[in-house]
Amino acid sequence: MIERLKGWAKEMKTEALTVWYISRNPETPWYVRIVALLLVAYAFSPVDLIPDFIPVIGYLDDLVVLSLGVYLLLQITPELVLSTSRRRAADHVANGDSKPISPVGILLIISVWLGAMALAIVLIRYAQSAIHR
Repeated sequence: MIERLKGWAKEMKTEALTVWYISRNPETPWYVRIVALLLVAYAFSPVDLIPDFIPVIGYLDDLVVLSLGVYLLLQITPELVLSTSRRRAADHVANGDSKPISPVGILLIISVWLGAMALAIVLIRYAQSAIHR
């Protein structure tokens, strides 16, 4: 069972890198590139929408968002771009290269958190003013 999980984890790492290479390929259509860039930003951002240290839920968001996103992306990517990107991702993993980091992903996730905090502040103030009426 442990070996199956290790194999699955390596496969997911390769698929995430495939998405990254799809986003960088000059032959990738613009609409595929947008989906790929959003997935890359999410996957390689060191900041998560739901932090990984929260049991179960911390990894569940990654699993759902990335699985569905990668499935969609692989369906709309031209075959030549997909095969080239998969080969480059496999080479990347085989060479033990470090994973890319997405500054856009960091900004995106921080923006979501800041927006959520601003919304929470507005809702708290609204609730306080409703109580004091």
